[in-house]
Amino acid sequence: MAEQMHTGRPMARFVYTFAAAVVGCFVAAILYVLVFASGVASDIRHDVEHSLVRNEFANQMRQLAHDQSQISHWDEMVRAVKSESAEELLRSKVAGWIWKDFGVQYTIVVGPELRTKAVLFKREVMDAAHGDETIAQHHDLIERAQQNYLSQSVVSSEGHRAESHPVRSQTPIDVRAIRQVAGKPGIVAVQAIVPHENEYLVDRLPHTMVTFKPFASQKVEAIGDRQGVADMKLVHQSSAVSGDIWSVVELEDANQELAFQLVWKSVSPWNTILSGTLGVVIAMLAAASLAMLFISRRHRQALLALEQSN
Repeated sequence: MAEQMHTGRPMARFVYTFAAAVVGCFVAAILYVLVFASGVASDIRHDVEHSLVRNEFANQMRQLAHDQSQISHWDEMVRAVKSESAEELLRSKVAGWIWKDFGVQYTIVVGPELRTKAVLFKREVMDAAHGDETIAQHHDLIERAQQNYLSQSVVSSEGHRAESHPVRSQTPIDVRAIRQVAGKPGIVAVQAIVPHENEYLVDRLPHTMVTFKPFASQKVEAIGDRQGVADMKLVHQSSAVSGDIWSVVELEDANQELAFQLVWKSVSPWNTILSGTLGVVIAMLAAASLAMLFISRRHRQALLALEQSN
């Protein structure tokens, strides 16, 4: 009898060990599913965030080009550059709203020979020399805008004009880029000054308009908040951040060169998934453990009873 009881104890220990191993495998399977789900959710979140951020900044650039076209695609502005009265037009009909309504800090009228004709800084018309540095820094955008116009201009006996809308057409003639002006990052948009309805251009090369809309840190953060990302920053490539906690979208300028990066803190979906499933996981684990304990005890009792009957 003592030998039978001695034989039953190892068997009972084996039953409990097997039950514990089954529960352990169950826990490992749940953890694997949670980790895998977290990885998939992280990849999806990464793609969605990057797509939203890129689209938002593309929309910001398109919006500035549209706002600018209200001045550059305007018969009255065409007449002003013809008569060398662009400064007066900016002062009387543009200064009161372009900064207040659209956040455009610089509005610069540039002649065909890339010389400054008029400069509006926020609400104040300034000496033309204040625009020379900006024109020198971004002459590539101005020259590209001129070429875009020339590629789509039509000529008649009355003069030159654009064939279609400078921004809303299938082939817009404006040029946009993320650049720095006076040490501040923002959008630089350049468009040829073209007639809207009744005017024509005399010269083959057009006057152009350069506008600059800065991105203050608060504005960038507000854009990030709208897209559901935290601590978004616009940084120059020379001061770019790195690390696993940061998501990065690289912004190329009009020359396809890396200029700025949008960075924000990545939030892992692990905590959200864990908090949402923890209660269910604990309940399932408790139920599985109790079931295995019940089965093990019943199996142990059956083994002992069988040994005793023998």
